[in-house]
Amino acid sequence: MPYKDKAKKAAAQRRYRERHKERLAAHAKQYRATHLEARRAYDREYYQRRKAKASHDCQEQRAEATTQGNDTPCTTINSILISSPTTT
Repeated sequence: MPYKDKAKKAAAQRRYRERHKERLAAHAKQYRATHLEARRAYDREYYQRRKAKASHDCQEQRAEATTQGNDTPCTTINSILISSPTTT
């Protein structure tokens, strides 16, 4: 739809750009919301797996230490628990 009046054309272009910005903003907001939740879920699972593995490794270290007569505390699980991010 060609415009003969430049003012009308400029106004139409402005309206289009504003609406396009709104569409992009809505899409970005939705994208961030869904991917943020997916990322949080992945992080939760990841740190649960790390914690479980560290707990298992810690139990093995304690078993070895008791068989060798050493009663050393397990530091692996503590370091992982401290380094894991807090989830809200």
